[in-house]
Amino acid sequence: MKVYGFPGQGSQAKGMGKDLFDEFPEQTAVADAVLGYSIRELCTQDPRRELKLTQFTQPALYVVSALTWLRKLRDDPTPPDYLVGHSLGEYVALFAAGAFDFETGLRLVKRRGELMSGADGGRMAAVLGCDLDRVEQALRDHQLTGLDIANHNAPVQFVLAGPADQLDLAKPVFEGLGAHFVSLNVSAPFHSRYLRETADEFARYLDGFTLRDPDIPVIANVDARPYRPGEVKRTLARQIASTVRWTDTVRYLMGKGEFEFEELGPGAVLRKLVTKIKAEAEPLVTEPQVPEQPVAEPRAAEQPVAERPVTTPPVAEAPVTAPPVAAEVAAAPGAVGAETLGAGTFRERYGLRYACLAGAMYGGVSGAELLVRLAKSGGMGFFGSGGLALDEVGAGLDAVRAALGADGAYGANLLHQYADPERESALVDLFLRAGVRTIEASGFLRITPALVKYRLSGGRVLAKVSSTDMAASFLEPAPRRIVRQLLDEGRIAAADAERFAHLPMADDLCVEVGAGWYDATGTLATLLPAVVRLRDARAARAGAGPRIHVGAAGGIGSPEAAAAAFVLGADFLVTGSINQCTPEAATSEAVKDLLQEVEVHDVALTPAPEMFELGVRAQVVKRGVLLPAKAGKLHELWRRHDSFEDIDAPTRRRIEEKFLHGSFHEAAAAESDAGPGADGKRRMATAFRSYLHRGFRLALRGDPGRKVDYLVYCGPAMGAFNSWVAGTGLEPWRSRHVDTIAEHLMSETAALLRDRAARYSSR
Repeated sequence: MKVYGFPGQGSQAKGMGKDLFDEFPEQTAVADAVLGYSIRELCTQDPRRELKLTQFTQPALYVVSALTWLRKLRDDPTPPDYLVGHSLGEYVALFAAGAFDFETGLRLVKRRGELMSGADGGRMAAVLGCDLDRVEQALRDHQLTGLDIANHNAPVQFVLAGPADQLDLAKPVFEGLGAHFVSLNVSAPFHSRYLRETADEFARYLDGFTLRDPDIPVIANVDARPYRPGEVKRTLARQIASTVRWTDTVRYLMGKGEFEFEELGPGAVLRKLVTKIKAEAEPLVTEPQVPEQPVAEPRAAEQPVAERPVTTPPVAEAPVTAPPVAAEVAAAPGAVGAETLGAGTFRERYGLRYACLAGAMYGGVSGAELLVRLAKSGGMGFFGSGGLALDEVGAGLDAVRAALGADGAYGANLLHQYADPERESALVDLFLRAGVRTIEASGFLRITPALVKYRLSGGRVLAKVSSTDMAASFLEPAPRRIVRQLLDEGRIAAADAERFAHLPMADDLCVEVGAGWYDATGTLATLLPAVVRLRDARAARAGAGPRIHVGAAGGIGSPEAAAAAFVLGADFLVTGSINQCTPEAATSEAVKDLLQEVEVHDVALTPAPEMFELGVRAQVVKRGVLLPAKAGKLHELWRRHDSFEDIDAPTRRRIEEKFLHGSFHEAAAAESDAGPGADGKRRMATAFRSYLHRGFRLALRGDPGRKVDYLVYCGPAMGAFNSWVAGTGLEPWRSRHVDTIAEHLMSETAALLRDRAARYSSR
């Protein structure tokens, strides 16, 4: 296997390319015209000492490496199997793969260099002699959360980026671990969260160009995977503020088999790194080998480019026997496939392989391990912040960001806090500080100031709705009275309020009925089409603008349910309960053992802790559990009485002994929202709510003696999933990796739809 690689910034040297400019006079003239100066003079003489400046370095490296590629192609027309590039070098790889012509690539690189040279906000430093686990642990242990891993160049070679004061604090930390810490002479913290505005501006510039999919596989820096169809613009914009995953890039190639690496461009930095990674790292095997498929003739280009072998996207590391589905139907051109289900614009917006997300699970059950695995396989999930302390949420998000980078594919849940609006506001502030770019807004009964603040700060909102009135609210801009309130309180900037004045409160909606969280009236069959019509009516009134997608959640545990949702008009799916019974879910093995045996009828309704006073109920497991009945009894007592003292003495004693396992007053005082001054009914709600919170903690720990008091949020989709996978490799929960579930669900849904279409067309 043959791989060509192109170096990035830092490989430049005076005299580079001196034997290329006469050999390629046409491209040299184009470069001079685009740049407005002599590229030959800059590279060979550098009379004004500009070659070290980012706005000059990047175009110079692009031109020299691109000309080196053209020479190589002329001398050896046999195409490589893969192309790679380090940071800037990725542009040359894309040029070589036919994604754009020489001039277009140079214009992109010129603008990229100008934007990056104008960035500020910090510095960069290299850490040598420390592996990834120790680097991440050191950043966490010493509260250096302002630093991002900008480059992972080799198993024990990293580059950190962030504020100068944080780098100064980091130096003695890493030197104390025996690592070398070297400050780099750069103007800004490249490939970190601090260049998001630069990345956004570059994305707008990219909109003016037509870029093609590569004809030769190009491994992207942002995820160490081949570029997916239609993803060139988005990936190039993300790259500016994302980690350069060079180590994983080489490991990915190692997983494809033995390969010869040739560096095309000045220097030999990449060749040395590849040699080092091959010697010290294990191959990254993420997809099975498949026979090459024929592809269409390559497009005409400035120079001949190779045909690209079609490869399948990544799947789970371990092969798993798929559940049985309807017989496969030969797919005609344009036939539905797993990766074409739903809206392509939705997949593009979130950078997904499938139009399927993993919804948040309460109490951090959808935590770092689950989100990281999903993102690395082309998916996306939401961190379950509900029920966690703010420091726990922050630590969880730090772990996700450390693994995926500042621009990774993940989000966080913002659960409506009816009884605690201050917590809701504090969560939003935390999300903004932590750089959470997408939230899953769930359980909202009205638009709140905290939600508006996040939206008007530029955040992306995917709103779960269970009624048409809330769907209508999220389709409209922020209420003016709330905007005025936030402005008066100084919680948002006037410029942001004006900039986003006409923006709807949600980027996308997800209709949720029958899920493992809040119970809702109606069915997906009635509510989803109604919300789709609302969306369409709003779009007709508003005219041009980004599409608001409408998805489906609740009861999605089998291909039949997923197919029904797509037929009803869903642009995407959000799975929930089924992801709780996976190795990556942050709950106990006892809970997973229980969930694996659940049938469709093994769920019941119980009061939802956050909305206890409103009578809102959540679906939970009832199999072998008494909590739903006991919690229902507590809510009935709360509804009928104004204070605990109004309840008869024998019942009070039984509640304290059998439910609260302590005195009522201790239970009420343990919660922050019901001190001694609170009224009797509020104190009673707080004490009874503590029973639900304790049940959830017992389940998380898997306390063997208290199973009857477990609170396990779960909808009937779990039982449907168990029925579907019975007798297959996915029956044991230890084989149910979260990315495997998504892949099988979408693949078998596509097969089912093809089968049904074939049946009806033959009648």
